[in-house]
Amino acid sequence: MAKIVSYDRAECNDSYIGQINMLQASSFSGVNGAIWGYDLAIEPRIGKTYPVGRIENIPIYSLIPLRDATRQLFGVAENRHFPPQEGAMVVCAEKYLTSAVSDGNLWIWCALGFAIAEDRDNHACLFMEDTGSLRLGEDEEQTVRHKLDDRLNRIAYAAYLCGENQGARYKKIYIGWKASYIPKNHVGCALACAPYVTLPSGAFKNITPETDILELSTEDWLSRMGFSEVDEPDYALKTLTGPNIPLQ
Repeated sequence: MAKIVSYDRAECNDSYIGQINMLQASSFSGVNGAIWGYDLAIEPRIGKTYPVGRIENIPIYSLIPLRDATRQLFGVAENRHFPPQEGAMVVCAEKYLTSAVSDGNLWIWCALGFAIAEDRDNHACLFMEDTGSLRLGEDEEQTVRHKLDDRLNRIAYAAYLCGENQGARYKKIYIGWKASYIPKNHVGCALACAPYVTLPSGAFKNITPETDILELSTEDWLSRMGFSEVDEPDYALKTLTGPNIPLQ
């Protein structure tokens, strides 16, 4: 029962994606797709941050701006904007890990990466998800950060290899992680998820022509909708996110 509840909480712990039926996909956004915060309602930090690394000369950027943009689209449990429709069958790039009962030395984590195709008329963008656990104490935050930042390099390299397999070149990779400490006698769930959704007509309110959404910033879009910016929620558990964003 605890594992079921922990998964349900993970769905509504940040950007609200609760009460949906997740259908797991192999994680490509096709030539007719668009990435929220990158292609639509563009997050202002996109294009204004330094890479956190490189793989085969492909710059790697922090995913945090795109994660924050998604929160503005869906909202959070207490302040919902345009979340996926309750009860809908929603295709998702998704992976999760539910822990055993913690002995007090456990962190669980998830990571998500987006590889942006160089030729988007002929190739899809790639989504990658990863999860895992670390046998570390509550006060070992720096070790958690170091291990997960290092893990991101391997995920980015895996994305590069997937592109090589398909003959697709990627011009940028966005990647990020989140980790939570699981207290003793508790169960945790780490969920990496990028839903594939169709925007409702309400998401284009006061936007004429509708293609203007391709030029709007996330803040401009919020203003057109009459929404206030939704901050990252206060988590019930100690939670870390990364990698940190080096601004230009």
